[in-house]
Amino acid sequence: MRINQGGQFRPQGEARFRPLLTVVPQTGAHWCGRIDCFATPAARLAYTLLARWDANYEDPWLILTDLSPAVAQAAWYGMRSWIEDGFKDTKRGGWHWEQTKMTDPQRATRLWLVIALATLWVVRVGGEADATLPISSLTDLPETHIARKTKQSHAPSRRLSCFQRGQIMIVALLIKGEPIPTGYFYPEVWPSVTPYRPHEHIGYGVLSIAPT
Repeated sequence: MRINQGGQFRPQGEARFRPLLTVVPQTGAHWCGRIDCFATPAARLAYTLLARWDANYEDPWLILTDLSPAVAQAAWYGMRSWIEDGFKDTKRGGWHWEQTKMTDPQRATRLWLVIALATLWVVRVGGEADATLPISSLTDLPETHIARKTKQSHAPSRRLSCFQRGQIMIVALLIKGEPIPTGYFYPEVWPSVTPYRPHEHIGYGVLSIAPT
């Protein structure tokens, strides 16, 4: 969970609380450790605090997590948008859960199990295909080619998500009557630095991560 700088914290083992705005007082600073967050006893939380203030950000990131300081990274908070993507894949962008109109919890539980397994399958198939896409041949083009002039300064995002690519591939193979692959997971390296966002103020939200 991301928090603002308005409260106080106390590193575990210390007696006095400090203002949260003193954790990372300037850009380039970072800190992590186990703390008691918030001085008010009724609101107090005992968690790991991950704090960093990178260049091009108006505010620092102050993240509370139940992971230990040895394994947690504040940069993982940048992956929070995956939660929304998961909602979309389950509903209008994928399995259309919202159209079932189910009200029986037991029926919904069985369908959600099917949705979970189907999601794993299409992501495996799409992820394997994505990992084996040919590397860009931009460097083989002439210096005056329009593609060189319009290239992005940073790595381009996927045109299709692994979920969408997997769905398309499975449907295409079914139509063609060809064997259907099971796919393979190609894990990506988890981020260790915050994504580049020029002078962006990022809103607050809850982050739930299940490390694999």
